Amino acid sequence: MNRLWVRFTLVISGILLSVIILPVLFGTRFVLRLEPTASDVYMADIRDALPTDLQVELHALIQQAVTTVLSRALIASALIGILAGIILSRMLLAPLQDLTTGARAIANRDLAHRVPVRGSDEMRMVAESFNDMAGQLEQG
Repeated sequence: MNRLWVRFTLVISGILLSVIILPVLFGTRFVLRLEPTASDVYMADIRDALPTDLQVELHALIQQAVTTVLSRALIASALIGILAGIILSRMLLAPLQDLTTGARAIANRDLAHRVPVRGSDEMRMVAESFNDMAGQLEQG
């Protein structure tokens, strides 16, 4: 786990997961604390009119449905978070990999090698400086 892209992936995935999961968890907690609405009272009347065994079965079905929906949402958000983490980390680290390849080429006396100038402003400045250095080495 010493690879930087793996670390970036884990950090980005963790952030995305927490952004998705925490509101769901806290939202569920807040929904449970709300005062009953008119439709809730109506549903309670219907539920109370059912025999006790059907009430228990209905409660179990509702709990199972909520658990299924939440677990599917958590799995989907985990997969989306991991995929987004991989994509973002690769995008962030691609310019560094280009510089690594360029440095190895210069070390092997391939002074004509240039790296693509891409990425953030800082990465572009480093790539341009690298290309300037390679050009000066090639000339003299």
